[in-house]
Amino acid sequence: MRELEAPKFERAKSGEELDMSDVTVIMPLAGLGMRAREVTKDAIPKTLIELEGGKTVLDRICEQLQEAGFRHFVFCVGHHKEQVIDHLSAEDWINADGVDYRFSEEEDLSGVEGAVLNAIETLDLKGQAMIVPGDMLHDMDALVELNRAHKDSGAGITMGTTRNITERTGDVNKMVIEEGTNRLLWMFDRTEEPVTGVPGTANTTRIGVDIIDIDYFKDLCDQFLEANPHQNKNIGMRDTLGPWVIHMGNTALHAFETEAEVVDMGTPDTIYYGQANWRTINSRQPTED
Repeated sequence: MRELEAPKFERAKSGEELDMSDVTVIMPLAGLGMRAREVTKDAIPKTLIELEGGKTVLDRICEQLQEAGFRHFVFCVGHHKEQVIDHLSAEDWINADGVDYRFSEEEDLSGVEGAVLNAIETLDLKGQAMIVPGDMLHDMDALVELNRAHKDSGAGITMGTTRNITERTGDVNKMVIEEGTNRLLWMFDRTEEPVTGVPGTANTTRIGVDIIDIDYFKDLCDQFLEANPHQNKNIGMRDTLGPWVIHMGNTALHAFETEAEVVDMGTPDTIYYGQANWRTINSRQPTED
């Protein structure tokens, strides 16, 4: 086996403003949705839960992405894939001029990053991509800013973060960044209490959206899997891939802080909140609890 080195990444800044039609949206939808089964009964995927007014979570996210200028979509499907494919294929927005979409099917579930890697390899994706969960309500203006900040910084991966914390926010303060550079220094996993207040650093909270240079991301995953063959493509950015890359001395992982509220429609409590309040989760102001 070849000697592994910290993956190198250099990208010249073009100076041109990024158009969102240049970005591929990759949306992992293949998960089992275990936390949401009190609501879904596993009869539907949680992304097809209806919001007040009749739209599904997935409809809302995809329509907003299109309105924000995104035109290229890849949906990673697995569990309940027939329902997801049939639903999306029937939507008016997805058949609009200039919009294209493809499906990447998973036989064996391999986590978010594993699903993204499978899509990259099977569909031969290139360029800049945004990984967006299909069960989280976001401020789309913030996601546009995140994409442009990524391109301007020259980073290989930029993780979206926020300090707009509500009682629904999980994993608070677990992203540690270097002040002034936004370089990612560490990520505490779901079982760890974060260390805060270290001089020269800031703690922020992940919003679940990552911007990637596709070739760089694939190189990272390939090297990680070579060094950790037991993973079998079950890769997690927060718990496995990210800490490994940082430990290897890589400096191309960045974070970009937004001011947006994020609602993860993953548990019954957040589902019920999101169903009732989805119209207001576009504001930069915290929503009243």
